[in-house]
Amino acid sequence: RTVLPALERGEWVLCDRFTDSTLAYQGMARGLPWKTIRKINDIATQGLTPDLTVWLDADPGLGLSRAAQQTRFEAEGLEFQKKVYQGFARAKKEEPKRFLVVEAFSGTPDEMALKIAAQLLKRFAVKRRAA
Repeated sequence: RTVLPALERGEWVLCDRFTDSTLAYQGMARGLPWKTIRKINDIATQGLTPDLTVWLDADPGLGLSRAAQQTRFEAEGLEFQKKVYQGFARAKKEEPKRFLVVEAFSGTPDEMALKIAAQLLKRFAVKRRAA
């Protein structure tokens, strides 16, 4: 109701979680079949896939120790976080060109935002020149 109409209007859509998160959390960390999760994602999104996934890559232990909030996911503990990490790594391995990997905690939040913005502009410029 929100994403597809916005895309149809030619707008950019940014999500903090999408199909890669489902794969990582439900598929890898919860042990549900990866291929089944992919099929369910495909049905749920009507075949919509991200053009780009920005992965803030952090050691699971460091990320867990620096979490600003203790949600139910943090409460799952370090082993769960390691499995989530492995899930994102698998998704990236399957579609490496779609991922922009940024080392988490490699500066202040503003510095990281600038790094990400610069990479996005670089990717956009490359695509534009190629078109």
